[in-house]
Amino acid sequence: MSADRERHLILHAKEGDHEAFRELMELHMRQVYDLAYGFVNDHDDAEDITQEVFVKVFHSIKSFRHDAEFSTWLYRIITNTSLDRLKQRKRKLNRQVPLTELETMQFATNPGSIENLDLTGHIEWALHELPTLQ
Repeated sequence: MSADRERHLILHAKEGDHEAFRELMELHMRQVYDLAYGFVNDHDDAEDITQEVFVKVFHSIKSFRHDAEFSTWLYRIITNTSLDRLKQRKRKLNRQVPLTELETMQFATNPGSIENLDLTGHIEWALHELPTLQ
C-alpha cells in the first residue's frame, strides 16, 4: 500500500471512520503480531497484545501528530504493550510459591497422605483468597 493511501486512512480514522480504521488495522496486523511474538515468544500472548495494541491505537489515533511515521508510532505502542506483558508475567512468576523438593517428592510418591491433604488444603485455601481476576 502506498504512503499516500496510508495517510488517507489515518486522516479518516482520526475523524472517526471505522472502515478506514479497519483497513489500517488489516494493513498492520501481521507486523503487530510478529513484533509482539518476538517479545513474548508465545502465540496466545502475542494475539492478546495485538488486540490490546489496536484498542490503544483506536483510542489514541486522534493524538497521532504525524511528527514521525505511523509505523514508528505503532512500533512504540507494540513495544510498550509487550514489555508490560513481560513485566506482568514476571510478577506472576514471582508471586508463585514453589514447593520444596522434599514436599514435591513426598506428594508424588504418596498423594493420599495426611501431610499432602494438609498441603492441598492450604493450596486450595490460598487460591480461594485470590481476587477473582487472578
